[in-house]
Amino acid sequence: MASVAEFPVDGATGPEIKQWAQRSIAAAGALGELPVWTLPESGNATPASLRLRRAALLFLLALPGTVRVDAAAERALQGSAVPHPFDVDEVLRRSSTWHSFFGGGRDAHPGQDVYWQDYYELRGSTDVLVFSGSRRGWGAMIIANFATESCRVTDGMICVASDNPYGERDLTSDNDFLPAVTTIWLAAK
Repeated sequence: MASVAEFPVDGATGPEIKQWAQRSIAAAGALGELPVWTLPESGNATPASLRLRRAALLFLLALPGTVRVDAAAERALQGSAVPHPFDVDEVLRRSSTWHSFFGGGRDAHPGQDVYWQDYYELRGSTDVLVFSGSRRGWGAMIIANFATESCRVTDGMICVASDNPYGERDLTSDNDFLPAVTTIWLAAK
């Protein structure tokens, strides 16, 4: 029986999400398995909840293991009044294309952890999580901003984003600021 790990969407902080992911990877690894990630059912379709679920889904797609997606329920993440650059089908298509580059998913093995970077934690932004699937260093990373404010990000090519990845402070920039409750997969230029 696969270890199913349900994302803690209700009020979890960045450190709690990170600990949940680490515990889930370790628990599945102890059984010789990879985690199966999932989102809890949503009875609430507000723009804020849809934004959080899109950010969480893209975060989960980058972790080692597989993501169980209820396609009909997750299509609702598109929300008719909420603009965003990619629909769920596009995220899933791109995730399979980019997974080997980012180091998670099908190429993972039981017990494989992700390589967390503490850049934001050291600067007091504990709700911004950054990781990669490789020790090779800077080349590709996932940045999940679960904070209530934008955060500055390094220059890079945005491969996929859960919502509009362009910061509200400098619209002329490629991606100086990552908006709140947004996840991106970022590759070095």
